[in-house]
Amino acid sequence: MFDIVFAGGDIANYRDMMRADGDKLRRMNKLLLERGVIKGEGKIYISLAHTDADIDQALKAFDGALGELKRARAA
Repeated sequence: MFDIVFAGGDIANYRDMMRADGDKLRRMNKLLLERGVIKGEGKIYISLAHTDADIDQALKAFDGALGELKRARAA
């Protein structure tokens, strides 16, 4: 299980989570969906039902989505 949080600094408690950039997370989720990966606002769970190919697809989708967010920030 893991989650993505767009916030500066360490995340140690609920107050730290309140600093998170919700707009960026929503953009990330949209970019993932465009790449075939459904990710909601909450945590991500990897299951034994996921094949190596499923995980590879998800990793490529995350890499592409994060790259696009980074390029958009630089522009």
